[in-house]
Amino acid sequence: MQRNMVRIWDKIIVSGNANTQVRGEIVKKSCLFLFGLCLLLAGLHPAFGQFETASVLGYVHDASGASVPGAKVSLTNEQTKAVVTAQTNG
Repeated sequence: MQRNMVRIWDKIIVSGNANTQVRGEIVKKSCLFLFGLCLLLAGLHPAFGQFETASVLGYVHDASGASVPGAKVSLTNEQTKAVVTAQTNG
């Protein structure tokens, strides 16, 4: 009886039971490779903040410690240098 032999990735696959075993190894390695590739690609995209708004809670006092109603407050984003100015409500 002559067996058909095929050479794949430096492994000799013999038709019969050994063929299914080696095929299973190739499928397992392919799945692991694709899973690793997905993890790599998922980690490559930059992480962005999820909120575009914020709130600030605090008090404005003068040198004597008294509250200053209607004070002008400016917030500056250090990365973009964007400035937002608002007036306090109390």
